Amino acid sequence: MEVFQKANNYDEDDTIIELNVGGKIFSTLKCTLAREKDSLLAKMINGKSTTKLDNSGRYFFDCNPDIFCHILEYLRFGKYPPPEKAIDVYNYARMFRLGEFMASLEQFKDVQYKLQADHSKSSLDNKKYKQLLQDIIGRLSIFNESIYPRRYICIVTVNNIAENFSECYFPEIDIIYRKGVPVKVNPSKPPIKTELQNTDVNLIRALASDLKSLGYGRFFKYNKHVISNCCSVCRGNHLGIILNSKNTEKYFEHAHPSFWISI
Repeated sequence: MEVFQKANNYDEDDTIIELNVGGKIFSTLKCTLAREKDSLLAKMINGKSTTKLDNSGRYFFDCNPDIFCHILEYLRFGKYPPPEKAIDVYNYARMFRLGEFMASLEQFKDVQYKLQADHSKSSLDNKKYKQLLQDIIGRLSIFNESIYPRRYICIVTVNNIAENFSECYFPEIDIIYRKGVPVKVNPSKPPIKTELQNTDVNLIRALASDLKSLGYGRFFKYNKHVISNCCSVCRGNHLGIILNSKNTEKYFEHAHPSFWISI
């Protein structure tokens, strides 16, 4: 009876809207899209913002429907995405200017981490940073994932490097523990040089975020004790980074907290 009365007392906000999102059709109510009044979606259906239409007259968004569906779930029911989708959904929420949803998503740890990393990256020289990241990935490409916990990459700031840089040697470290047994961790030689300051926490955060997003390990760690004077060759600060894949996570179960810092 209530449904019948609703059908006869038509409300404009109950208009069914069809959206074409990356080729997938979604149907929802006008009031759903207008939930956040200052968003681009609300302005779109109220005629205050222009949006492309497909050949059938539907609003068209060139977006991934598997991500956009979480936008609709929030607007319909206030439902949050699963943690592993939080960053992608946050990017869409920002694109559609869903301020309230963005504020909610910023409670997710991964989103907080990504925002910190983006802020850190903005403070770095983009060209030099991209070159360093490329050099690190090139070095990692010769690693087998099973030996990730047994290798670390040493990064040296170029201003501190002597002419005999190729001879720079940083010794193996013996601080990772698995069931109480020390595991030797050897450096990948030679160190990678950069003009960026390897003691800059912004550089650490940026590298951590990018390497993780590219699939080079679930966790990024650096040893603050590795930042010390080289063995009489470079006489400069060294930054040691080690990657931990999902399959080798067990190696870090007993890592001593005084040695390792998780970003």
